[in-house]
Amino acid sequence: MGWAGAVALTGSAALILLAVPALLLIRADGTLSTLFGLLIMGLSLICFSATMPSTLPSLFPTALRAGALSIAFNISISLFGGTTSVVMETLVGKTQNLMWPAYYLMITGVIGFISLRFTPESNGRPLWGSTPAVARPEEAPEHVAELNARVQAAQQPREKAPTAG
Repeated sequence: MGWAGAVALTGSAALILLAVPALLLIRADGTLSTLFGLLIMGLSLICFSATMPSTLPSLFPTALRAGALSIAFNISISLFGGTTSVVMETLVGKTQNLMWPAYYLMITGVIGFISLRFTPESNGRPLWGSTPAVARPEEAPEHVAELNARVQAAQQPREKAPTAG
């Protein structure tokens, strides 16, 4: 696992473990406790803001990376981020439990932790669909020969299967 995955996993673990203490600090009477509660939440959430711009693009092939990423990202943000305030207001209003925002963060931390465990690591490898790259100039002729062989194989007319009749 690369550094980005480790930072994101740390953020997920922080959401799971620190959401309740952070919310209790925010709800406590005092400016300093509120500041520390917001600092805990902010540092937990920045773990995702710092790593997702490099992690998410690697999940899509190069040819459709921009479109697929923008659609997936915006739908996810709209569904989950856009409805959070309505969901929290409903849950707190129905149960009279002011801890629902912390529980919600804990649930998202668990979902994030599970998702990250199944996210493929792309560190040190070419991205899916990207053009070949070489580490040393001596490797270039081998890659060119391989690409030319693929192009020639693709251009060969395919033999037709015999038809009945």
